[in-house]
Amino acid sequence: MSDVPPPKNAFEQMMAAARTAATATPAAVADEDEAEPVYTAVLYEAHLEHADESEPLWRVPYFGQVVRIGTAEAIFAKRRSEHERDAAREDKDLGLHAVIDRFGPEAMAWRIVSSDTGPRTAMQALANAEEIRLIDENGGILRDMDAKLKQTLNLTKGGRGDPRAVWEAIDARRKRAYTKFQEAMEKYVKEYKSALVPREYVDEDGYPLGTRLSSFRQGKMRKGTPWEDEAKAWAKALPKWYWDARKSDKFCEGRKHCGQERSQKAYVKFKAAMAKYVEKHESALVPRAYVDEDDGYSLGTRLNGFRQGEMWKGTPWEDEAKAWTKTLPKFYWDARESDEYREGLVRLDKLKKTMATDASKAKRRKIFTAHHQKEVRVELERARTIAVPFEKSQKRRAEMRALSTDFSGLRGNPVLYMISKDGKTIRRVDKNGNMREKDIVGPVVDPPPVAEAGPSDLNAYVSESESD
Repeated sequence: MSDVPPPKNAFEQMMAAARTAATATPAAVADEDEAEPVYTAVLYEAHLEHADESEPLWRVPYFGQVVRIGTAEAIFAKRRSEHERDAAREDKDLGLHAVIDRFGPEAMAWRIVSSDTGPRTAMQALANAEEIRLIDENGGILRDMDAKLKQTLNLTKGGRGDPRAVWEAIDARRKRAYTKFQEAMEKYVKEYKSALVPREYVDEDGYPLGTRLSSFRQGKMRKGTPWEDEAKAWAKALPKWYWDARKSDKFCEGRKHCGQERSQKAYVKFKAAMAKYVEKHESALVPRAYVDEDDGYSLGTRLNGFRQGEMWKGTPWEDEAKAWTKTLPKFYWDARESDEYREGLVRLDKLKKTMATDASKAKRRKIFTAHHQKEVRVELERARTIAVPFEKSQKRRAEMRALSTDFSGLRGNPVLYMISKDGKTIRRVDKNGNMREKDIVGPVVDPPPVAEAGPSDLNAYVSESESD
């Protein structure tokens, strides 16, 4: 159990005050006749639990907030996943991500401290106040990673600035992106009489309409905004509009059962790979990272998908698939229920010092290197289609970035790609108009292949993500 005290009545009192204020002043958006979107605010805590009690950071808490659309459990789970992903991809020496990276995500304990739902500005104000209170009452910001102190793993005092200003800025960027998307979609529909845009389609202005459409379907540019209902009505009025393109006649054309044949083939292949693994290991507990060395089949990943319903859910062979799993030795729908998983947590304390070595960290980072390089390549290919010529004035560069309708990162910061002064590389322009070497996305043109390229050559244009 955590030593962190339960939330005080201050949160509930502030919630009652916020509801009263929301009733008295119902509008906190540009159009005063429109009610604010309803969001959920979650305050959460994470700490190092499965480690030796002598560890200086054992049970030192981290407090965070997340204000999004959805249930408290869903948005908390997504935020936790983001922390774990970022800890694996970043190289931090301080704070929560450094602890996750050092001891592994299995060593951490997470919980929701408090949550509530209401107008988003009120929720953001409450989350700010509660996050600041929790950090302050539990020792304040992190002071020493190697000493037993009453402190938190937080690197700041908490809060996200003025809630109204935060949401107004987010709305302004999302509205600008939505307007540009609308214009590009209407232009496409006028020419092709259809809203079924191919995923890879980029218009003559370099706008990646296909990928933007996919994002719009998932909720970006509209979900949780004052214009959400208007955006959905506009989309439904477009010819051949589908929220899921796989349900369109064009997608299903020539298929007897749309997608079913492909699922059946995948299921048969998965069963054969599982049978091979079980015969060799006498267990259906396949490690997530396991790949068959003979044919490169990612059995660990496929098993995880199977547990979630891929290849069988809603198919004629669903009952047969469920029955088949019962015949497999040590099959679990949730691997965390297995004895092996529990034993692994017990062994974690003995392994923590080994995991903390540079060699162990390098191995963990290696898992994400290939994926990261693929993401970098995708960004470079897109940047080449929309990069603008070099602008000499730093002030003008900053203005151009602020007006950009391309966004990046979880915070939705504007991103502007610009060709460098020497014409050799494409760089991101930061909010101050700087074009630093660390902001290089890649070369304007790929260099000719080198006969014997080392690891440093492969990562020559691996740049940092936007963080300001």
